[in-house]
Amino acid sequence: MFIRKLFATGMLPLRWIMFIILCWNCQGDRKKATGNYLRHLIGVQNVSFVGLVETKIESFSRTEIDRLVGRNWDFYFQPSVGRAGGILVLWKSTVGSFQVIFQSAQCIMGRFCNLSAITWEVAVIYADKDRYVDKKGGRPFTYTAAACEMGDFMATNGLIDPGFSSPAFTWTNNKDARRWISSRLDRFLISSSILDVFQELRVQHLMRLASDHCPILCSTLEQQRRALSHWIRFEDVWAGFPKAWNLVADKWIVNDTGSEASKLHKKCQRTLKALFFWSKKKLRMLNQLKDELDKEIKDLHELQCSPAGLYDVQYDALRYKVQMMNSTLARLTMWWRLGANVKWIEEGDGITHFFHSMASARRRSNSINKLKDRDGHTVTDQADVMRVIHHFFEQNWSWLQVTESGWPCLDPHAAILGHVADMLDREVTEEEVWDVVRELGPNCAPGRDGVTVSFF
Repeated sequence: MFIRKLFATGMLPLRWIMFIILCWNCQGDRKKATGNYLRHLIGVQNVSFVGLVETKIESFSRTEIDRLVGRNWDFYFQPSVGRAGGILVLWKSTVGSFQVIFQSAQCIMGRFCNLSAITWEVAVIYADKDRYVDKKGGRPFTYTAAACEMGDFMATNGLIDPGFSSPAFTWTNNKDARRWISSRLDRFLISSSILDVFQELRVQHLMRLASDHCPILCSTLEQQRRALSHWIRFEDVWAGFPKAWNLVADKWIVNDTGSEASKLHKKCQRTLKALFFWSKKKLRMLNQLKDELDKEIKDLHELQCSPAGLYDVQYDALRYKVQMMNSTLARLTMWWRLGANVKWIEEGDGITHFFHSMASARRRSNSINKLKDRDGHTVTDQADVMRVIHHFFEQNWSWLQVTESGWPCLDPHAAILGHVADMLDREVTEEEVWDVVRELGPNCAPGRDGVTVSFF
């Protein structure tokens, strides 16, 4: 992959720094381990542009991309030839847009324009032309005519290898220690003008997982922590753990004082708090295991790239830790997928952060930001938008004549209407309340206490 930038003179906006690129030879895009690891990297590294090569897929659908990375990502792909090759480019639609200017069987090149109107030229290339001798094991490197052409291409276009951190090699054949071969096949090439502006630009070789190749990351800013919500809510994913059932039983048998409603409220709040902290500890244990495995695998990769290499025992340990990492990422993915399916119903008048977030989302989805009038002109002012809508319906229904006479008489139905009026005026019974609660569904809460129907 190589990157160049196009920009106007002036002060650099801070938003530039948020352009973080991930490139990876995934060796098959439909593997579950590939999707788990890719989502993990995007979330941890705050990636906004992804280039995947050797996808081995002839076509992609919108549903497959949503399942792979989420709905707020756009994509463009070069189909594979059978089970060979294939390129997939993904970019976060909330960060910018990508316009393809060149495409071939081994390359997708285009311009990425972020929200600051800054344009970057990015090319994702899947090829076999390397001019470096970064290799360990196997036959010695031979400086071929293809490698010479690659060097001339870099010199002509002003492309520079910015260096890297972490493991020295990005590919291995995954053989035992005696037949092990590794090489630095994957790399970023950066234009010199980018290095003049971003002197802290860095390239990382990330942990090798789910593929023989390491993902490589190009970034210019340390990631920031995200704000977390402190509202305790029951999640259906908890019901899948026997420990959660035992925890609910222990907290529910505690004797409480007060009215029946007060007792129920205390039991629910005490149980939710216990489940929340158990869940937090459980998730922290999984994240801690993931971080420990990440560090241990990186250390073994570093040792594997050293002149001494790995012993057979260390190589077996590396394979075992890679399998453990895949299993841990799959468990974390399942945890968050189940937790993300929970829906909540608010009373409507609670002054809570959740209520305002939902109200703002509804307001954004229901608002009309721009509209075209009869002449084809786009209007954005709200007064003009209302005027266009009013004029449309006025013209659309002006031919309809409204008559105030001849309407049917309701006197014969007076008895039925009186019965319906009595039903609306009478007191709500306990059975009617329970019928409404049961029809909410398992993932809905009738109030703002966070207790869903599935809890009971």
